[in-house]
Amino acid sequence: MSEKENLDKDVVVIGALLHDISYAIEFESKEDWENHGRNSAKISEDFLNELNLTENQKEEILLGIASHVDGNPGMDRGELSINALTISDSDNLDRFDIYRTFESLSYHKFYDKTVKEQINYLKERLESREKLLGVEEEFATVTAKAMWRKRIEKQMQTYEDLLTQLEGGYYFLQDN
Repeated sequence: MSEKENLDKDVVVIGALLHDISYAIEFESKEDWENHGRNSAKISEDFLNELNLTENQKEEILLGIASHVDGNPGMDRGELSINALTISDSDNLDRFDIYRTFESLSYHKFYDKTVKEQINYLKERLESREKLLGVEEEFATVTAKAMWRKRIEKQMQTYEDLLTQLEGGYYFLQDN
């Protein structure tokens, strides 16, 4: 994204790599998770000071990391730049790659469900993904919007292919 949009690659890549560093500390509450972006920024600050970055780059990275969960950096360090917003876009895009599709199926114990339950699960996922297609307007760049659409469509195609195969007969007959 940073190359296609002519953004500061150092800011975007370093921010994307550090944005969840607070996961190294066990969350004890929902509030810990809700604040993990701001906590990741605090953890990252000393490290960023050791790098050969401008003050502006450090600020953009910290703002991007801090705000990636809820859009609120919780710090008075300036406005969210396109570079900072792209850190959040990267995080959102990561949730919908093909590995995360597999991970989601595993997490929801897809393979332990009956075929009827699998079919219902896939239909629900397709419905929710259809709604997500309209969320692309929330992304900061044209490139992120296109990547979002492509990932959601790919995930939908995967779910549709599974659904077609399950409804196709053999697996459905085995479950009845």
